Amino acid sequence: MHIIHAADLHLDYKTKQVQRTTADGRNIRELDFFNVFQELVDIVIDQHPDAFVIAGDLFDTPRPSNIVIKNTINQFNRLEEEGIPTIVQGGNHDTPQMRTTTSAFESLMEIDYKYIHFIYHGIDRVVVGDTEFIVVPHLSVADGFDPETLRPNYKDNKYSVLVLHGVADGSDIFKQVDESREMPLGSHILNMGHTYIALGHYHKRSKVRENAWYAGSLENGSFGPDVQDKKGGLSVDLSKVGKGYIPELLEVSIRKIVDFGVYDAAGKSAEVIEQEIEDMIAEKDIEGALSRIKIINITKNIYNTIDKHHIKDMGKQALYFGISWVINQMETDTGRPVKNEKIKDLVSEWRDTVAQKYSHSNASSLPSRSLVEEKGIEYLNSYQEEIDATEN
Repeated sequence: MHIIHAADLHLDYKTKQVQRTTADGRNIRELDFFNVFQELVDIVIDQHPDAFVIAGDLFDTPRPSNIVIKNTINQFNRLEEEGIPTIVQGGNHDTPQMRTTTSAFESLMEIDYKYIHFIYHGIDRVVVGDTEFIVVPHLSVADGFDPETLRPNYKDNKYSVLVLHGVADGSDIFKQVDESREMPLGSHILNMGHTYIALGHYHKRSKVRENAWYAGSLENGSFGPDVQDKKGGLSVDLSKVGKGYIPELLEVSIRKIVDFGVYDAAGKSAEVIEQEIEDMIAEKDIEGALSRIKIINITKNIYNTIDKHHIKDMGKQALYFGISWVINQMETDTGRPVKNEKIKDLVSEWRDTVAQKYSHSNASSLPSRSLVEEKGIEYLNSYQEEIDATEN
């Protein structure tokens, strides 16, 4: 039994960082995400597996644009015409937080497909040949379910594939799970003896168990831990899954990312800083890439005198060139240092408050600490932007 496992397509992805559009008004990053999906469908049709599995987050939002829905349906129509059984699980991004909000998934489920299965409302078992696929959409997680219902049925099937979208025990992010929005997948679920567990949600391709893999996202949405990884679907031979088995990566073409990392400006003049950064950029091919640099230990005096527009212009060949300035250990992604002393005090106070809150024994019931801290600082930095705009 040969399956292709993909996840986290995030179609209709958009970011404020990249506003460039095509001649017909489509956001370039939105097209990046659709193009890799179309490329993967080309690969799936060429390989014609026994089944194609998408483990959640088909869309980046529950209500994508009409053009994205139309183009997505066209790709599923191709798979239907080829007679390729396709199982698509609803992930957290596909699921609205409010029940009164509709999801594009519900529209897709109304299409009269023979081979395409959209699983959104509840746990479902789809049988393809000698293999059962036990699919757990995000909405069923919100409603609550009995894990015992996920046990494999080898009486009637040779293979059992569990399809999950959540944070798996053994992954890098398990300890940071936000149970209000994510599904924690503990050992009691992962060790039930399924032939293979097709995971989605974590964007870095990785092994959690000998029989459990995250396929990773098809395209990079941020400068995360997976930015240097190759992307694509996983080709899995269920007859070979076991100790030492590594699924084959079916690579797709993604947007290039160039991360210059941290540049230490301590003790350097504005002229030296500008020249060294220019030399760094000249050594890399950043044309059309997503790129960034973090400049630390720069004094207020140097920051005020340096030609920031010139530095920004150095990265004009990139699709996106982000500059992060750090002064007195305070960071802002807006290209401005944190100048307001009250904001500095509030950021420190916020971090102390979060640390104190998460030191209590009931911290496991709270959302991810890093997420809470990040959102608070993001709000304070946006407040500073308003102050800067008023001053200027």
